[in-house]
Amino acid sequence: MEESRAIRRLGAYREVPLPEALGPWAETAWSYARRPHTPPLPGRGHRILPHEGVNLLVAWRAGLRGRVCAADVVIQGPARTVTFFQPETGAHLVAVRVRSAWSRAVLGVDPGELADRAVDVVTAQGRRGRALRARLLAALHAGRPLEGLFEAIEDAGSDRRDDGPSELAARGLGLVTDGARADGAAAALGITSRHLRRVIREATGVGPKYHQRVARLDRVVARADATRSPNWSWLALEQGFCDQAHLNREVRALTGLTPVALHEERRRQVDGAA
Repeated sequence: MEESRAIRRLGAYREVPLPEALGPWAETAWSYARRPHTPPLPGRGHRILPHEGVNLLVAWRAGLRGRVCAADVVIQGPARTVTFFQPETGAHLVAVRVRSAWSRAVLGVDPGELADRAVDVVTAQGRRGRALRARLLAALHAGRPLEGLFEAIEDAGSDRRDDGPSELAARGLGLVTDGARADGAAAALGITSRHLRRVIREATGVGPKYHQRVARLDRVVARADATRSPNWSWLALEQGFCDQAHLNREVRALTGLTPVALHEERRRQVDGAA
């Protein structure tokens, strides 16, 4: 994965552009690579913030001369409570995060049942999971783990692109997470707001308001990560908070820290930082 292609990074975490073909079903692709012989991360490790996507993830450890060790394929559900990740040295992960509304159709899993959990792909998918695991590990050993994920998601999505409920929930969530109210999004789709809320909750396990809160948190964090000294009052207004106090309350409720403390912690979350 070329450094020039990275579109968002934090320490050893990188997000990279998705192939255009995956746009309907996936929200991002990312990698994590922890160098050998580095000291433990500060504190409890990386604070995993709430997100609603479902990761199809290939994990392995780099052995001598880069040999692939302890490889596995897992499906990781939405993060609805803050957890911490303290990876071993040599740990490598690559993943495609599927939009929660499409996770049933594309991955065959219920995002509500997988919330705050990660399970191996065979447990999650049965026979289909065994074939997928073999396919993705073959791509890993061929030196193309991310490309293998892209191809697997594209194949699964293409087979199920006509899934009506997933399509409707995804379109509704696209409007809601961009800032539309549920009734406005429903009107744009030609349905009632009650129907839209039901479709989204059935598809993802939570209602549109929660998705909106998490999406707004992600935008705030991304903006803050891009600078050493965020202007919190400006960020609050830009992202639609009533004021900075409202931003403070919401960030603390979702992450356990104030915006300032969260930003300072993330500035330290670089591999080997003291």
